[in-house]
Amino acid sequence: MPKFGDSLTKISLKDLLNEQELISLKNYKQFKTASEEGYNYEKDELIIKLIDLVIDKFKEMKETTLVKCFQWAQKMIQENLEIKIDSSAFKNLEKMKEKKPNLKIKLGWLEEYSLLNKEGEIYKLTKKAIHRSAINIFKSKEPKPKVTQQRRNSLNPELLKSGIMLRIKENLVDLESPKFNIFKLEEKVGRDNILPVTSMYVFSSLGLFSIIDSTKFEPFIFQVASGYHRQNPYHTDLHAADMVQSLFVYSMFGNLQKVLDFTNIDLISLFISAAIHDLGHPGYTNNFLINTKNEIAIKYNDQSVLENYHVSEGFKIIFKKAGCNIFENMPNDNYKICRKRIINCVLATDMTLHGKEIQFLKSKLQAYSIKSGENVEKIFESADPVMNFNLKQEFLNIIIHTADVSNPTKPFEIYQQWANRCIEEFFKQGDMEKKLNLPVSFNCDRDTVSLPQSQLGFIDAIVSPLFSIVCEFFPGMSFTLENMKKNREIYEKEVEDKDKKKNEIKEDKEKEDKEKEDKEKEDREKEDKEKEDSDKDDKSNSNSNSDKEN
Repeated sequence: MPKFGDSLTKISLKDLLNEQELISLKNYKQFKTASEEGYNYEKDELIIKLIDLVIDKFKEMKETTLVKCFQWAQKMIQENLEIKIDSSAFKNLEKMKEKKPNLKIKLGWLEEYSLLNKEGEIYKLTKKAIHRSAINIFKSKEPKPKVTQQRRNSLNPELLKSGIMLRIKENLVDLESPKFNIFKLEEKVGRDNILPVTSMYVFSSLGLFSIIDSTKFEPFIFQVASGYHRQNPYHTDLHAADMVQSLFVYSMFGNLQKVLDFTNIDLISLFISAAIHDLGHPGYTNNFLINTKNEIAIKYNDQSVLENYHVSEGFKIIFKKAGCNIFENMPNDNYKICRKRIINCVLATDMTLHGKEIQFLKSKLQAYSIKSGENVEKIFESADPVMNFNLKQEFLNIIIHTADVSNPTKPFEIYQQWANRCIEEFFKQGDMEKKLNLPVSFNCDRDTVSLPQSQLGFIDAIVSPLFSIVCEFFPGMSFTLENMKKNREIYEKEVEDKDKKKNEIKEDKEKEDKEKEDKEKEDREKEDKEKEDSDKDDKSNSNSNSDKEN
């Protein structure tokens, strides 16, 4: 493992930057635009760029070494570009956050979910490594999933006999579309049926009931649905159903089975994980449960508290509820694979693992020159069976995490509903924290948090970096980037309109205050003039009387 020392200090900027980036950096004083990145370099931006480079180029280093690397990056700027930069600039993030509200929101999201948030000083530096690359939109029409009609006709006859599936068979064909609206399906089938119907359709369409018993799956999935707390605004069985549908779309448009050689066991594990991934969610975050010393946090030792709880509750249903053992007739070796896959997938929905998953994708992208879906198969070419199993698990983890944060990549009418529900759940936690005299968590204060502003931060800091790189592996999913771009523009306009209105109100108030001040000044001057005239009259009268007396 490389360490900070002579070998590192000998590296020049030319080893880190391409020619265009060097030109952009050298001309930063003239604020010339970097053609590849589309933004201007000011002093702070230059520092951030170097921080990005250190993290990207030396990510294999121990975290404690990174601080020295940042000091080295500052030295590199001074020696190679002959630019004087104060060391305090590296510690100026809080002031920058206050100057740039959008940046403050981005950093808030990263602070909430970064892997490095346990290392105070390290974290304050590394959280600046926000992806700045423009969203790469694949300019193509919405792709069509293959053999759609075959999938539609493959519904298990036994399931179709159960009134629910028969009643809504025609309504389910849209499940294969990226434009599918889970809220409209809920209106047609009812809340009790939304997760069972969605899951049974997906399992039947993918032929997964050839491996697990459909007669056991139906009571299992209804038990799972009933285990969600529907009083939650967001983390409910409706969100779980939406996850199942999102993964179904990804599996087709991303061609996951072919690209990643997923087996039916892998797919069963993925979709069961999606169904149970928030099972029993109390409507509060891991940090809240830890801070309030909740029994779930105590049981799972403050480690991925809710995620451990969800997967445990899922397996309790399988083994404790009568008629729900979907693995009963599965060979034991396959069951062990399923259980391991499911546990890992659900644990991967812990948002603190977001950075790790991004780094895994980046490392593969660079190592195998992956672009627009090319060379992905090379990742598995030299892998032995154990490595192959682990690589597939990494991709399963990333895919379920991708679906879990996918709201901003859906059509706006769907995304907006999810955003409203999510922020309301955050606000309810904030209300409880105020009641308990606890510090209000990030994004949870209904008195200060703006939904559009919050979502812009979520997109820029979390969703865009993830989906931009995922779509390099699976270009068939590029519709997600297109939706995200449109949605971001909508919320950005809302923020701009609100800021404009706020500024107009401020200007009107300033104008009103100025007019009031001018009026008061005029009145005072008039008063003073009248008093002066009155004094003159009094003096004149006094002199006149005095003359008469004389």
